[in-house]
Amino acid sequence: MPGLYKDNRERIIATALESARMRPDIARIYPTLVIKDTKLEKLYQAGLYQPLTLAEAVEISAEVLMIFTYKNINVIRIGLQPTDNINEGADVVAGPFHAAMRQLVESYIYRLYLEEIIKSENIRGDILIHAKSKDISLITGNKKSNKKYFYDKYKIKMAFVNAESFYLENDKGKISLDLQAFIKSYVEKKYGGDLN
Repeated sequence: MPGLYKDNRERIIATALESARMRPDIARIYPTLVIKDTKLEKLYQAGLYQPLTLAEAVEISAEVLMIFTYKNINVIRIGLQPTDNINEGADVVAGPFHAAMRQLVESYIYRLYLEEIIKSENIRGDILIHAKSKDISLITGNKKSNKKYFYDKYKIKMAFVNAESFYLENDKGKISLDLQAFIKSYVEKKYGGDLN
């Protein structure tokens, strides 16, 4: 539960690494929400607790998801499932609630990956991404947020083709893409010694 009372990024990552070393069969990632009529709500109302923003929750949950993915731990849920009560304006008083939290997190991982490719290959101009149809919406981002991000930051326009192979194409040629290899490399670089 990233974002608990008195939590910080270092503690969240340390907990994720410790959990990953235990090698559970499954895991869930629930960014902390302030729920009505709880002690956490009292702390929040008193100004003693500040929940993660949605952007912070997405970023830290992506880190945790990549750690778990690296260790082959099946993450079966990210974020609380919306219900009549678990919804903004109902029992959720504050915190990073989003009905499609997993999509936001997975899209953020694609953003990290594509940004690494764009920087390392010095890509400019329009790109065409070939990917499976189920992955295109994740790569595009919620409300096309990744497309907007890459256009705003790099002036890169992204288009997509439904394909079995995953690669990027631009005026320089094709670049094969492998999200799992990226996650493996990312986690090893950042947390390598802490994963055993």
